[in-house]
Amino acid sequence: GFCAQYSSGWVHAGEAALLAELDAETARTFPHVSHMAAGRLQASVLAMLCEVSGAAHVLELGTFTGYSALVLAGCSSVASVLTVERDPLAAAVARRFFARSQAAHKIRLCQADARTDLLRVCAAARAEGGGGEGPPFDLVFLDAGKRDYAAQRDLLVERLVRLQRPAADQKAALGLVDAG
Repeated sequence: GFCAQYSSGWVHAGEAALLAELDAETARTFPHVSHMAAGRLQASVLAMLCEVSGAAHVLELGTFTGYSALVLAGCSSVASVLTVERDPLAAAVARRFFARSQAAHKIRLCQADARTDLLRVCAAARAEGGGGEGPPFDLVFLDAGKRDYAAQRDLLVERLVRLQRPAADQKAALGLVDAG
């Protein structure tokens, strides 16, 4: 439809084959939950948000197999993507595909649980980025622990996000529907 037609140009064309291969690997490795991976449309919208906002430093909570992180890292405005995944198998798949990406130098995957380790992960990212007191992220994509979106959003907006532009993959994060 309309969204697919007008958003597809935001994804870096050089990664199309890698993304298609990742889709197939995700379906093979996680046949019952492969639908959790960001699809082309969702990733295109995220890329558009990055480019339009000029986001340079992105935090993604919930890597899964890495589709959206690859797309975000391919954005011209993005200098770094810190992506957090708690599942070791999903993180392993993501790492393999990140290593093959043209934007591999922009991506850092942290295997941790965003529900319990968010502040520690972000403090480490701040320290690696040269320290400083300022929040290290321009855009945050919440895609993990759907029931914890509100708490994660509140923590991020209060303490971590410079421009307060969190993006979530479900309306529940915005309080538009019941997360139950």
